[in-house]
Amino acid sequence: GSQEISFDDPWETNFPEYWYPMCFEQHPTRPSWFYVGSREDGLWRSQDFGLTWEGISQGLVAVDAVAINPEHETELFAISADRIVRSDDGGEYWSPTAMDLGYLDDVLEFVPDDPETVLTTSHRTVDGGDTWQGWPLAPDGHSIDVIVADSEEPSRLLAWVRGMGLAESNDLGETWEEL
Repeated sequence: GSQEISFDDPWETNFPEYWYPMCFEQHPTRPSWFYVGSREDGLWRSQDFGLTWEGISQGLVAVDAVAINPEHETELFAISADRIVRSDDGGEYWSPTAMDLGYLDDVLEFVPDDPETVLTTSHRTVDGGDTWQGWPLAPDGHSIDVIVADSEEPSRLLAWVRGMGLAESNDLGETWEEL
């Protein structure tokens, strides 16, 4: 059954008051589920539209980004302490991937219709996180701040490039053009 939420009533939650959220993600197939990452308290999950929250960090100290695989609903990736970690059970347990970023990256994005491809602003995996490759930076060696995959054309990426603006790739990040 579905749970009805009234926006006329005051919203009360057990969400920590002192928190500084770094990312917020709604589950793609379970609309009542939300994940929030924090620098102070790791990753939290709500299964009731945000009314109650449970910490699911299992040793993750800071969580800067989280992504949920739209085709495998219990598979999550997160960026925690400059490492990419993975959970295959909805966030109960986490294991490191082969990728140690060595610096802060706060973007994780699954490519639509391709559950094996995950993007950050500087790396990608095409094999579900087993291996990660750095990819060519945006035009003229600029840094990518935000990246999204086009839901209609999964090989098309749009990125906000520091010092330049919007750029487009039509080959999953191999080459970029300024828009």
